[in-house]
Amino acid sequence: MIKRLLILAGVGSAILTLPWINALADDAVPRIALVIGNASYPDADAPLKETVGDARAMVAELKHSGFDVAVGENLGREAMLRTINGLYSSIKPRSIVLVFFSRYGIQSGRQTFMIPIDAQIWTETDVRRDGINLDTVLDEINSRGAGVKLASSLYGRGLARQRSGQAATGDADIRAALQIEPGIANEFRTWGVQ
Repeated sequence: MIKRLLILAGVGSAILTLPWINALADDAVPRIALVIGNASYPDADAPLKETVGDARAMVAELKHSGFDVAVGENLGREAMLRTINGLYSSIKPRSIVLVFFSRYGIQSGRQTFMIPIDAQIWTETDVRRDGINLDTVLDEINSRGAGVKLASSLYGRGLARQRSGQAATGDADIRAALQIEPGIANEFRTWGVQ
């Protein structure tokens, strides 16, 4: 089984898991995605401006590319766990799985945690208690028959913005993603996202 990790900067995190790089060429391989956009954190002065919009644009892009997509917006910890467990139950061996989480993530002890809107984080211990460990999510996805790959959301968001008529901001996202990882466009085409 191929297991490569590529971590790129971007708003949100897109996690694409695949056992074989060419699996997307096979229409019989299930393509599933989970997209979560959290914007309404109670301790923030106002809801985050682009988070939910970015998530919705990613949903449209993924559906356009043949993914079955589950969506969650402004989820607390229990709702995020239920949604992630729903994703797990839909994974079959060789499934192509993409998880997109847009907004707060915190790294603690070399692990990354997705932060639900109801998290009460004041110390590093709180991160581990209230956050959802991305490594745990990736391990579970991998154990169900998919390898693991992390990819930038910048490129995907750029494609989505271009399709929604925001050519200038979409082009800027794509240029930024290409500066971080020049081959990202080819990887997206390989995954079937164009």
